[in-house]
Amino acid sequence: SMDIHVGSCIREAHKQTGRLHKDVASIIECDRANYSHLLSQGSMRVQTFYKVCNALGMTMDEVIQIKDLNNE
Repeated sequence: SMDIHVGSCIREAHKQTGRLHKDVASIIECDRANYSHLLSQGSMRVQTFYKVCNALGMTMDEVIQIKDLNNE
């Protein structure tokens, strides 16, 4: 199904890249607590998602299609 939880994909991207939440939050000029809240949401503005992906050094496609390495 196309019901993708963007926040979960981003969390997995953090694990795989080793990028800290606080670092990405800082790059996108988002408060650390707000960033956590953002990731708990199922969706976010495309503009925000784009900035997060850039901060992770990944494309939006790569993040959306990320596989949970522990649960394949």
